[in-house]
Amino acid sequence: MRRHHLNRATNDRLGGFVAARLARTTVLSLALGIPLGGAAAADQLVPPEVVTRTRPLEAAYRFDKPATGRGFLDIEWSDVDGRVVEQRHLPLDLAGASELTLPLDITRAVTMKNRIATHLSLDGVDQSGGAVHREDDEARSFVVEPSDNPWSDFQIIMWQPNSQVGYAALKRLGITAGMVESDHRAERRTYLSDELDPLLANDLRCYLENIATDFYSPYHRWSGNLPVNWKFLEVKKRYRENPLDPSALIREPSLTDRGWLQNVHDRLSRDVRALQPYRPLYYNLGDETGIADLSAFWDFDFSETSLTAMRDWLKERYGSLTALNREWASKFDRWEQVTPMTTREAMQRPDHNFSAWADFKEWMDVAFARAVTAGTEAIHQADPHAVAAIEGAQIPGWGGYDYSRLAASVDAMELYDFGDSVEIVRSFNPRLIMLLTSGDAGHSRSTAFGGRCCAESAGSSCGTKKTSLSTRAATSPNADARQRPISPSCEAGSGRCLSTAAGIPTRSACSTRPPACACNGCSTAELRERTGAAATRAPNIRMMRSERVLGTSLA
Repeated sequence: MRRHHLNRATNDRLGGFVAARLARTTVLSLALGIPLGGAAAADQLVPPEVVTRTRPLEAAYRFDKPATGRGFLDIEWSDVDGRVVEQRHLPLDLAGASELTLPLDITRAVTMKNRIATHLSLDGVDQSGGAVHREDDEARSFVVEPSDNPWSDFQIIMWQPNSQVGYAALKRLGITAGMVESDHRAERRTYLSDELDPLLANDLRCYLENIATDFYSPYHRWSGNLPVNWKFLEVKKRYRENPLDPSALIREPSLTDRGWLQNVHDRLSRDVRALQPYRPLYYNLGDETGIADLSAFWDFDFSETSLTAMRDWLKERYGSLTALNREWASKFDRWEQVTPMTTREAMQRPDHNFSAWADFKEWMDVAFARAVTAGTEAIHQADPHAVAAIEGAQIPGWGGYDYSRLAASVDAMELYDFGDSVEIVRSFNPRLIMLLTSGDAGHSRSTAFGGRCCAESAGSSCGTKKTSLSTRAATSPNADARQRPISPSCEAGSGRCLSTAAGIPTRSACSTRPPACACNGCSTAELRERTGAAATRAPNIRMMRSERVLGTSLA
């Protein structure tokens, strides 16, 4: 194949012609976009699908058949913000050329999605020696990998997908990123136009949502028209009908199931490699994860894989079976016999020795943290710079939420700010990227203070729709926890705080509510004035009015 390389030095010589030379063939695969040339032309413009900033940017112009003659090639590189990045006029002197190589200056790129358009005008001869004039227009899109560190500043992330028009409106309101939903398919994902294009067209970053909720949140995930916790309700029903039914105490899937752990590892690796060029803000392992339903107390997991792993853990803790029997007041002859107590058995124990029950509960916290860590490690293996996260983290306590273990298992975490969870997590992992959630629904009134916003709307609950207000703890080590009070919804006239999301306990008094904000909420004007004042007092917290963002007019 004869390839002509068009460089800047050649282009800058007035009246100079491009010399043809042979070169190695470069494989340029799958370009985004649709060629805009006429049907009569079969030439192809082929830029790389994604361009990294560490390599030169080369596009290829491929002729439908070897081209001979003189003419020119006009090139225009533009981006999604409507800027012309580069324009060039290249004189051509071709002899049997099959392809032109078009080097571009990658340092000029600002946005992720870009467009290169060409116009070819060539006078030549055909194989019979007759004069031939050809004109051709081609255009293709390509993506340039983002170069900045996204967590050096605040990110405002839309939780739900939107249209290109909707994202344009959201961007004007300050939204910086949106969601790409994982579909849990086994085959390799490509994440093409339907999911990424609306974001790329507005130069918005993305994150990948719910990659492995079937493993990390099996008892709290949406399944058609069923209740979100239908699977947990079935388990509780079996236990009520027969407390001795072992299936009611077996987690499906087990957090120690090697087959599941491998499947999740492979899935995460595929997803990260597919989206790596777009540098998502983070990869979410699961939303509202937990051993059971959120932070619900339950005697999971008595599966054989869990008990086998627990026995290995107990060997490390106790060192010998004799030491374990002494602590548990048990008489096991072999490690294979070691089985912890259920809550029902512990309640019936006359000597009040609950060590076997307590060790089992601690083991499940260990198993959950290990499983989350395994997901994070899989993501880092695929891309050492990627950020692994979980969302919907619960109050400290049951369900795997021992933050002394969990806080270091991911790079980012979206927490429900109750039970001092934010302060606890920061203390265990000061460099954790913290994601805070703001929710609203329709035209409603809201209370807001310290970066939290909660809707009070008839027939709707806070958190029905949400955005993520993201900060990095490492960038604000001096943040004062007292400047970030919770803004709970309150029942009008009662002074009682209401839960703002399923699974989060209520509080007894609205002591953290701003005194000037009535219990029935603030007006929009009051909210803007109050959030501005709060932002001045607590510069490390970024706020937004989610009611405007989530209106149906943006759909």
